[in-house]
Amino acid sequence: MLQFKASENHESNFQLMSLNNANPADEVMCSCSGTKRGEILNLFEQGLDMDAVSRRTGAISGCGGCEWDIAELQRELAEQKNKEEQGS
Repeated sequence: MLQFKASENHESNFQLMSLNNANPADEVMCSCSGTKRGEILNLFEQGLDMDAVSRRTGAISGCGGCEWDIAELQRELAEQKNKEEQGS
């Protein structure tokens, strides 16, 4: 499972929302659209980019407060995929 790491100077919306959820997939990453982490992960795993995820879910298209967290999630997923490919 991916572990989200925010910089020390950035207390992300993702971290605040995750405090009340036991299942990470159910965590709301975009409060404007109500888009959950699991849906965003699924779309990234299908090969969609940030723009496509935004169009499909409405995330990032409201206040923009989730953009950093979603970009960080995408980066973490790409790093994990690269490590898995190198280990094969």
